[in-house]
Amino acid sequence: MRQIILTSLIFFSFAVSANTEDPEKMLRQAASSMTQILDSNPSRIKEDTSFAEQVVRENLLPLIDTQGIGRRLLTTKQWGQLSDDQQKRFNDAFINHLIKTYSSGLSNYDGHRFVFKKTQYNHNRRTAWVNSDIISQDNETFNVLYTLKKSGNYQGWRVVDISVNGIKVLQNYREQLKTVDLTQGFDELILKIEQASDETDKK
Repeated sequence: MRQIILTSLIFFSFAVSANTEDPEKMLRQAASSMTQILDSNPSRIKEDTSFAEQVVRENLLPLIDTQGIGRRLLTTKQWGQLSDDQQKRFNDAFINHLIKTYSSGLSNYDGHRFVFKKTQYNHNRRTAWVNSDIISQDNETFNVLYTLKKSGNYQGWRVVDISVNGIKVLQNYREQLKTVDLTQGFDELILKIEQASDETDKK
């Protein structure tokens, strides 16, 4: 499951403008671009960690709601207890964790196909759910649902969560972090993120 989650988050991240008005088109174009870069650099992606991290940093982050990620990961109470500097430090630490996690996941790509099925919107069309399937070479299928939102902080759409076979990625992180008692110190929160990044480096 972890490999599929990493692949599904990475594939849409390459060389796509995030201000397109059609979220499905944005993801579809990104899937095509990313598979081209993976197919063209199979050895370098697997062997060169710095190259993989560069690809993720330059091309994944522009489509993610990085400004709102802290508010989505922490409870309202937790987020409100942090100073502006602590909020920035938390966002930076988690973004660094994402980069390490997803760059390591690039080596899991083995020619997956991405099939987009339908897009649904909320009543004001500022939230979209793009439904898709990832199909491996041995025809194993995984359902992937992308949640995207429009925000005054950005032009166009940003991905705010992803669900793989019904498991929400950011919700899993939120469950792990909500048990942190900030009265015991902010560093415990950062330590959890840094430890997660260290575990990624060892894999």
